[in-house]
Amino acid sequence: MTSTNKAKKKGISIFALAMLNIVAVVSLRGLPAEAEYGLSSIFYYIFAAIVFLVPVSLVAAELATGWSEKGGVFRWVGEALVLD
Repeated sequence: MTSTNKAKKKGISIFALAMLNIVAVVSLRGLPAEAEYGLSSIFYYIFAAIVFLVPVSLVAAELATGWSEKGGVFRWVGEALVLD
């Protein structure tokens, strides 16, 4: 087997991750409310991204560099709330 035939490790792209987050926020359940507010709902999504999603992603990035173990948010909360 040559090195060209080996399977390449493939991860999720930044674009795919962004689309997953957008689909999670803008679902079919919210479409009637979005239709009622019209284009002004775009302002609310951008506002929510700036006020909530950007700080949360910065905190997650900081915590990810601080802990070498796998587990993400589950691990961080578990270590923070351990009752010893």
